[in-house]
Amino acid sequence: MGVKMKWNATPKLWLEVEANSVTEAIEIISGYATVFSITKCGKCGSERVRPEHRVASGYNFYNIRCDECGAQFDFGQHKEGGTLFPKRDKGWYVYQGGSEGGPAAPTEDGNRAFSEAAADF
Repeated sequence: MGVKMKWNATPKLWLEVEANSVTEAIEIISGYATVFSITKCGKCGSERVRPEHRVASGYNFYNIRCDECGAQFDFGQHKEGGTLFPKRDKGWYVYQGGSEGGPAAPTEDGNRAFSEAAADF
């Protein structure tokens, strides 16, 4: 027997899950909850955070970025299954590098550019 349910991940995000069992539903939901339960910046407290993906040197990077202060919270990816996990050892930080693939510098109005993929999210 299959399981079909809706889950309120955050005040702004509802998930619709179809699974073959309750355990499979929990596995699916927990993957989303790991990422989308982060709804506030750990540096400045802003609720203007969004998921972000970028590719640098052939590697995929996933994080949550704050649109107010530019801080980010990184995720690693499990080799098996491809699910994400929080890199809590780094916590929230503002990237200070300037290498290819790093975050865009703030524009004159203080906003940060972001990828088209993030805009579609």
